[in-house]
Amino acid sequence: MNMNKKKLFSYLGVGIGILALVGGLFFTDAKTAVSDSLYLDQEYTVQKQAINTFDLDTINLKSYFMRDIFDDSIATLSSDIRMKIVRAMDIKVGDFKPMIFLEGDSTVYIVVKHKDNTMTLNEFDISKEIPVKIDQIVKKIKQ
Repeated sequence: MNMNKKKLFSYLGVGIGILALVGGLFFTDAKTAVSDSLYLDQEYTVQKQAINTFDLDTINLKSYFMRDIFDDSIATLSSDIRMKIVRAMDIKVGDFKPMIFLEGDSTVYIVVKHKDNTMTLNEFDISKEIPVKIDQIVKKIKQ
């Protein structure tokens, strides 16, 4: 009889566990566990650091994240401009995703955060077919 009681408690424990799991899945909304944001918090942080470090004019510049360039489902820029931006990018292993700042349709600023707590701002003229680097500035990151 002792063995039967142990089996009963084992089956009862497993059954309660399964019911709890199913109930938890049924009554919770899995979508609430996933952020609705298209971008990572770290991307917003790096964007803010880029603006502060290089004193970027946020009124005349439109900022874009990498996803805005590569994801066709959310891209608002023409494919021509996006391809020119991609051609201008120069990313090294260990660099964080570049932040892109567009001035009109002719100038793009690509800011890259490096592991050594510096940022590089590359300015390109994208008015022609092939982007032309105009300037490069490297600075220690301002928070």
